[in-house]
Amino acid sequence: MEPDDDNDSSEDDASLSLPASDDESTDAADDPKPLAVAQKQLKKTLVVGDYVLVDFEGAKYPGVLAVVKKAGAEMSVMTKSGVNLKWPQKTDQIYYSLNEVVCVISEPIKVNARGTYKVPEMKQFKTISSSF
Repeated sequence: MEPDDDNDSSEDDASLSLPASDDESTDAADDPKPLAVAQKQLKKTLVVGDYVLVDFEGAKYPGVLAVVKKAGAEMSVMTKSGVNLKWPQKTDQIYYSLNEVVCVISEPIKVNARGTYKVPEMKQFKTISSSF
């Protein structure tokens, strides 16, 4: 005799359901924990060569990680060039706290032969950063 499929599915359904919890009813916007957790996860995933957006004194700057340490990172950040961005002519690496890293971004897109770039993720922060 073959096993009854209906009986097996009831076990699967039970394993797929998530338990209800009083803790889940808390509004995420009121709880700073998700942001702190996301920041910790971001710090664990950063590696040399990642392109990131860093917040320095309220302005957002795209950059590339050169050295990643426990509490911070050395990175080279782009500067404004008209409506686009450029890498500095002279290589400079500035130390930033990992708390200043906003997010990982995609590689900047070269827009012309003069070395100007655009960073699509900057559009999200246009109202925050007056320098871009």
